[in-house]
Amino acid sequence: MAQAKWSDVLIVIQQVLPEAASISERSPTELANVVDVDGKELGFVVRTSPVTDHILGFSGPTNMLLVFDQQKTLVAAHVLSSRDTRDHVDKVLQDL
Repeated sequence: MAQAKWSDVLIVIQQVLPEAASISERSPTELANVVDVDGKELGFVVRTSPVTDHILGFSGPTNMLLVFDQQKTLVAAHVLSSRDTRDHVDKVLQDL
């Protein structure tokens, strides 16, 4: 499964952290820092893939974007990709 670049998901992050300007990733398995234009830390993000790719959902793995505030409290979760059908993903999201 190909990884989206952080620049490709910045708009999703900005829905929760509007001042987000860039993401600084140390490694794919660690929380990446979200910073504003002045370099001030706003929160953290992580993608669940590739770490959780071995966990299969209905039709395969799902790659989630998890957004955390400065206290490392989860503030948003977004499906980046899934091998499940769109209908199945929509039903799961309705249950949240």
